[in-house]
Amino acid sequence: MHHPRLITIFLLLTWAIALEAQPSALNSQKARGLQSHGSIRGGDTQIPYPILYVHGLVGSSASWQEMSDWIADAIGEPVDLEFCLNADGSLYSSDAADDIESFIPVNLESANQYIINFNCNALGTCSTNGSLSQSNQAGIYKQGEAIGMAIEAILDATGKSKVVLLGHSMGGVACREYLQNTDHWPFSTHRVA
Repeated sequence: MHHPRLITIFLLLTWAIALEAQPSALNSQKARGLQSHGSIRGGDTQIPYPILYVHGLVGSSASWQEMSDWIADAIGEPVDLEFCLNADGSLYSSDAADDIESFIPVNLESANQYIINFNCNALGTCSTNGSLSQSNQAGIYKQGEAIGMAIEAILDATGKSKVVLLGHSMGGVACREYLQNTDHWPFSTHRVA
């Protein structure tokens, strides 16, 4: 089932970002250098900034599968970024240092789109349904922290200066938590387009 409003908003957002990123005569050399960083996973279109999709409460990477598949022919297949946000297994305490486990590969592929999945257990087993360790129901602070880790890995892999965040439901709140809380930023700014 396609969501016309969501698709229209996404296309307008992508178009606006592309216009913002158009190189001027003074910085066209710099822009060309960014575009040539590594190979992009599939697709013929190079977009100005990679997209990071963030699912909602009790969701998973499957929440964004239809959308990412729909545009994959143009911009390439998405790469999953997986996290466990309840690694200590306790439902009675919450400590980000003990709870957040990242399963992002060391040599992350350069891509135009990435999908975060908070529905993983502490061993790195992830699912697209149900709720493993209630990780996909974790507190918003832990989700914001994981988004910061994902952004750092994406920018390292792509050589880009920013990302585009798209959040559904609680994923939108998690994106806002990341943007508003400098504790989550791996850089001096949030690096979000």
